[in-house]
This record gives sequence, C-alpha cells and structure tokens, in this order.
Amino acid sequence: MLSSQQISEAKNKSIVGYLKSQNIEPVNMIGSELVYISPLRTESTPSFYVNSKKNSFNDFGGSQEMRGDSIRLVQQLKGCSFKNAVNILLETDCSSALSFSFSGTNLNSCGSNRIKVKTVQKLQNKALLRYVTKRGILLNNAFNYLSEVHYEVESKNYFAIGFQNDSDGFELRNGLGFKGKTDNDITTFLNNTSSINLFEGCFDFLSALQYYKKEKPSATTIILNTTNNLKLALPMLRNCKTINCYLDNDQAGENVVKKLLSYGFKIKDWSKLIYPNSKDFNDFLINSQNKEGQV
Repeated sequence: MLSSQQISEAKNKSIVGYLKSQNIEPVNMIGSELVYISPLRTESTPSFYVNSKKNSFNDFGGSQEMRGDSIRLVQQLKGCSFKNAVNILLETDCSSALSFSFSGTNLNSCGSNRIKVKTVQKLQNKALLRYVTKRGILLNNAFNYLSEVHYEVESKNYFAIGFQNDSDGFELRNGLGFKGKTDNDITTFLNNTSSINLFEGCFDFLSALQYYKKEKPSATTIILNTTNNLKLALPMLRNCKTINCYLDNDQAGENVVKKLLSYGFKIKDWSKLIYPNSKDFNDFLINSQNKEGQV
C-alpha cells in the first residue's frame, strides 16, 4: 500500500524535471508555461503545455485524460497503474536544471524568466528581414503588421520579430527556433461584419492577405496566437453568422473546429478547401512560390 506521504512526494516531483530525465525538452516558453512537442501522441505543432508554477500539464491536442499532475503524466507516458507511476516518480531524480537555446544561447527557462521589452521599432535587421522573406511574406505586408522588438532576459539582450496582440504584448519569433511572448492574448482586427476570419498565427494571417491580394482584411479577423486562446475569442464569435477557419491541418486545428461546431457555430473550414495537403496557410504559400520558381 502507498502512504499519503509517498503519493504527496510523487505529486510534488517536477514535471519539467521528469521530462528532462526522459530527454524530453521544451521548444517554447510562454510566461510560466513551457511548450513541448507532445510526448503522448504524434503532432507537428507543439501543444503540450507544462505550468511549472502549478506543476501541471495539459495536452491541448489530446484527450481529456492527457492533463493533470506528475502522476497522471507518468501513467499516460508509461501506460502503467497509479501505484507504478508513483513508484517510478519516487525512484526518478527530477531535480536536474532545465535550459534550452534562444538564438544559440542557453537560458534558464524554468518559468521564473520575464521577457522585458526595451524598444519596438520598424523592421530593419537584415536577419529578421531574411526570415520574413523566407516565410514567403512580402516586406510591404510585413512592415504593416510586424515590428522589430528588442528585449532582455536575465540581463542579456535579444531581438526578434514581434506581432502585437490585444494586451499590447508581442508574439516573438527570430527564425532560429525561438518562439515566445511578452503577454498572452489574441489579436483582432474589427470590421463590423457578420462573418469572422479565424487564424492560429500571424504568418498564416499574412499568407492569407497575400493569397487574396489584400493589404488588410475586409472582414473582422481574429488571430488566436495559440489554439489554447480559443476561449478568449468566444465572446467576439458569439454574434457572428459564419466563422471562416484558416487553421492548421493538425489535431490542434481540428479540435478547434470540432469545439466551435459543438458550440453551434456555422463553420467554413478553408484549410480543407485551399491547402488540404499543406500543414498550414504559410506552408501552402511557400510551396506555391517554390513551384512557380521551378523551370
């Protein structure tokens, strides 16, 4: 029989530390949450979140069972009983420090870091401009919606592309694998229309503008900035007649569509009409440009 003390000790074992012991590293940091490629299923877009302060996990692209504490994680990961999961945790050293790379520099990312914005300016860094064009986005469109954000983490200076959200925070990307944000929120462009366009990320939004040859959206548009932000968009969606979904062709994107349908919304899933064989709108845009460039 397991004692209450043993169960409590197992629950308090760091999820981040346990994943580290299994050679599972995060790919992103959002505030106090670390984002991973799900270790519980196959996915292309990271949607496995670990809240290091609460020591809890949530696989947003998975089933209802794929969330909870460290014991539940081990049960899901190892396919074992509650008792065996407790014993595994008690025998595992989960105290190893976690670090992963931002622009080639290792930073402690256990959730205590705060990204401090120093300056926001027009895009001008050559490396960032190359990154934008590599994503297939015309610079004129990029200048209208993206900024160059210089920020500080642990007294070290960095810079990245910034896409502003409704909380005046920035979604940060640098083209070297770093994805982060200063504050979490959706980004909205209001046009007082009965239909609403729904995107997951800024590059998909910019890809759509380019595809439709527009400088700005003609309908009210919401960029979730992560599918986990769907709940933040629901108040605005309630009064619309149709939601035009331009989401990723993965489990997370499909889960958003399923949730919206379950809420009674009328959906038009453009991901299945425009880019059914691509990961997302931006991937479709890049592939289309590559084909046009072939002789």
